[in-house]
Amino acid sequence: MNNQLTKNLIEKHNKIFNKEFNFECEDGWHELIDNLCSKIQKLCDNRKSSQIKATKVKEKFGTLRFHIENGSNEIFNLIYETEAKSAKICEITGKAGKTHVKEHFYKTLCPEKAKELGFKPIK
Repeated sequence: MNNQLTKNLIEKHNKIFNKEFNFECEDGWHELIDNLCSKIQKLCDNRKSSQIKATKVKEKFGTLRFHIENGSNEIFNLIYETEAKSAKICEITGKAGKTHVKEHFYKTLCPEKAKELGFKPIK
């Protein structure tokens, strides 16, 4: 993720991310991550439960992976729902997309980016 989007997420969700946090995904999932963090923080604040801390946010096999130290079933369900949504959002542009493959690499891409990068849709 680019430096400005990274900075925005860390500043806005400073209870979830430490100052040196590194997002290992493309810019297209910025809004998805932002929305997830807002929902997580709301649950933490309303329940006065322990603060959730992200340990890793990355792309794997074309979908988002959001790792945390601990959490309730409700928080894990939010994470799973968001990870599932990422399979329909282009990692690069944030437009509607689907999972594509190139050699052994999987990425969720919109048709334009898939063509540009030489990825083929999974059948």
